[in-house]
Amino acid sequence: MTTNPRILFVDDEPAMLAGLRRMLRGYRDRWEMYFAGSGEEALSILKDSPCEVVVSDFRMPGMHGGNLLQVVRDQYPGCARLILSGHTDEGDLLKVLLLAHQFVHKPCKEEDIVTAIERVLSLRSTLSNADVRREVAGIESLPSPPSALRDLMAVLESEDATPKSVAESLARDPASTAKILQLVNSCSSGLSHRVSDMTQAVALLGLRNVRALVLVHDLVRDFSPPMAGKANWVDELTRHSVETSRLARILSNGAPWAEDAFAAGLLLDIGQLVLASSRPDAFRPNYEAWLKREGALADIEARTFGVDHAAAGAYLLGLWGLPFSVIEAVAAHARPELSDGPGVVPTVVMAHRIVEAELGPVCSAWDDVPQVDEEQLEPDMRERVDRWRANLHQERTDEDD
Repeated sequence: MTTNPRILFVDDEPAMLAGLRRMLRGYRDRWEMYFAGSGEEALSILKDSPCEVVVSDFRMPGMHGGNLLQVVRDQYPGCARLILSGHTDEGDLLKVLLLAHQFVHKPCKEEDIVTAIERVLSLRSTLSNADVRREVAGIESLPSPPSALRDLMAVLESEDATPKSVAESLARDPASTAKILQLVNSCSSGLSHRVSDMTQAVALLGLRNVRALVLVHDLVRDFSPPMAGKANWVDELTRHSVETSRLARILSNGAPWAEDAFAAGLLLDIGQLVLASSRPDAFRPNYEAWLKREGALADIEARTFGVDHAAAGAYLLGLWGLPFSVIEAVAAHARPELSDGPGVVPTVVMAHRIVEAELGPVCSAWDDVPQVDEEQLEPDMRERVDRWRANLHQERTDEDD
């Protein structure tokens, strides 16, 4: 039996399937490929040969591509779901992102479809546990602080809303940011690079689409796992993420990768939301065990879930098509030895360490918050960090008043 990954292509147009066969003939030694002319045929193939990736057209007669992917999501949750289509309007795009991990436009080049497939296949090495991969791949949305969502909707409904003002509001909501970046990186064809700049992302999507996504995707969910001594756990986690993103941008000091560092800082602990969403009943005792100092959080998570939150978050963001530098920083953020030098990963790890030392750990991967030797920083950078710290203290004072 072959050990090559199995890829299923679904399209009602025989010419399209024939074109895919010709285009991908050179990959027969790497993938085991199946081709179906309808959703019903695709489900029959999956029943006999479960696949790692399903690539489907969206608008098809009989079983609609959306209906097919919904069945795949429910019955084969570990399968990566890609849409390959050229016939989706704005409303369809929002529905697609509820069911598919990524979107590839027709007509596409060989490198487009191959890159999309290889990208999701490569993520399997991030999570070796197949059960966890299935749980994470089945996640559609993550919890957002209700206050952040109320503020976001208020900005979107304002007559004065601009991409910049919406991006500033999104910068206080890691879950909504992740979904917006998924949508823009999946649906913006013709871009030479993946998008991490939120102002650019909002401008590309348009304010109407961003508003529709917030509403259609039902980001406002009843999610508040009770934590001992942590009544507002999601809010506290979000506060840490927001401050890490701000400080990461400061430490980037205008570098070309500054927006990647900002996005990575905001999404750093998204894996906590992933684990809590996938198995909420197991998450509370896992977190409380860490509060009691029964071991390092990563070790406790590995025993409970089979993976730590850094890997879980990186895997989901990878499925959603976010920039690799963001995924890499999320995966590596719990490794303090990587905080030296330039680049996205060292910058984000350094910012994370400083924020944890300043605010205290909320879900730290470290037993004790390691102190940062800020003397390593250049004098002007130390001044920037001091200003960030002063602003943080002022904000906390204002909140207490």
